[in-house]
Amino acid sequence: MALPDEVELLCMAVEKMAASEVEKILEEARLRHDRLVRQRMEQIKREQEEQKLYLKRQAFQDARRKVDAAELKARRMVMATREEIFSRILDQGNQRLQDLRKDRKRYVELLQAMVKKASAIILEAGSKAVEIRCASQDAQAVEEAVKNLPEDLRGRVNLSAEPAVIQGGIMAYSLDGKQLLDLSFETVLKRIEPDIRAMTAQRLFKGNGRIQT
Repeated sequence: MALPDEVELLCMAVEKMAASEVEKILEEARLRHDRLVRQRMEQIKREQEEQKLYLKRQAFQDARRKVDAAELKARRMVMATREEIFSRILDQGNQRLQDLRKDRKRYVELLQAMVKKASAIILEAGSKAVEIRCASQDAQAVEEAVKNLPEDLRGRVNLSAEPAVIQGGIMAYSLDGKQLLDLSFETVLKRIEPDIRAMTAQRLFKGNGRIQT
């Protein structure tokens, strides 16, 4: 049987051991708490950095979209301006062709060159004769042009009584009507339109950088 002093010593030992365990538990709790707090702070910091990065990306994307929209708008404006300029040039070209009628001699010479060229091509393709059609207002000029053709063509080229719905120039048909050579003003302008566009782009829009199309 333990003596009273021994019981007291035993109780003191148990209390000391318990206090040591409690301190150990508290220390572990403190460490765990500190670790959790540190981990949470690191997590919050990462999340903040990620949020900043996300916001930066969003800001960059928004800015990029605005720049792209501005470039698209500018590109469309340039294209619209080009088309307006091309349209004006074509209108001017058509007007100049129309103005050729003011100089009858020059216009007859032009019509004669057209008739001669068209007739030679169609006759060479095997047709025995060529029929020329023109705008009603050009009938007299074309008739004069036909009369002034070389003898080898004159008898094989005839001016049709049926007018052509064109602004100027001529339309040449083979005798059977299966071949057509269109030298009307509008068709001639249509054929050279790509060249006009290329020339205009080279002269007026060269060096526009990123806005070029």
